[in-house]
Amino acid sequence: MTDKTDLKRTALYRLRDASGQLLYVGMSNNLKTRWHQHSISKPWWHLVARRDIEWHPDRLTADAAETAAIATEGPLYNIDKVPNPTSRTGHYDDTADRKKARRLLRRDAKRHYFHVGRTVHVTVLAERYEVSARTLYSEIMRGNDRRFAESRMRITVLSEPKF
Repeated sequence: MTDKTDLKRTALYRLRDASGQLLYVGMSNNLKTRWHQHSISKPWWHLVARRDIEWHPDRLTADAAETAAIATEGPLYNIDKVPNPTSRTGHYDDTADRKKARRLLRRDAKRHYFHVGRTVHVTVLAERYEVSARTLYSEIMRGNDRRFAESRMRITVLSEPKF
């Protein structure tokens, strides 16, 4: 029996950086939701400068196109469907992003941005810092788990954080 979602029009998308380098190939029938998920979970998300979309009549067709695109175009950060996974890991090294985030967090803390009672939207701040929300969140919480109240990707300052 075929699931109704299999028959729904599905997008194949390619995410590229500012130089046109292919970062990731994926598919979804709800791009806004999928990209939001990526923005929270993918440490390379802040590199995305361009999104190319092609629509397919159903999920099965989009899945075949995705598999072919991954095999022939070699996106940097795909992990699944990679024909020779030993040739690359799909891993993004966010060491430099973490260092940048710590520097900017220290700067903003000195400017009293993180005053008690303030609610900080991590995704908005991550965009401003040009790092992924995932990377920024881990740097904010590192050693500060008792200084913030958490709710999804929002944090409320309970006491002055140490960065």
